[in-house]
Amino acid sequence: NLPFSHIGVKLIKELSFLMPYGIGNSEPVFSTNDIRIKNRPRDIGRSGFKFLATCGNLTCEAITFKKNDIKKPRDGDIVNLAYTPSINNWGGIDSIQLNIKDLQVVEEA
Repeated sequence: NLPFSHIGVKLIKELSFLMPYGIGNSEPVFSTNDIRIKNRPRDIGRSGFKFLATCGNLTCEAITFKKNDIKKPRDGDIVNLAYTPSINNWGGIDSIQLNIKDLQVVEEA
């Protein structure tokens, strides 16, 4: 269980030293509990969604491109999240992005 306060650019850059990922070297997956969904999740592409996740003082974008069996949460839900952190560069601005691997709604809004 990784506290949100430990997620940052430094950690993500250190994880890049573990690359390349593949057979025999899986990408690290972290989990954080009691994350609040800060906005209404919106669909992206044909089978994905994204939302803002907040825990403590940190808010990050969380995204999945393949819903599969992942239930889309609602604004205000509290979730446990399994993810891989990455840096998203959009318009020249770096931000932390959580690539969702699994999600469990523990308290509905």
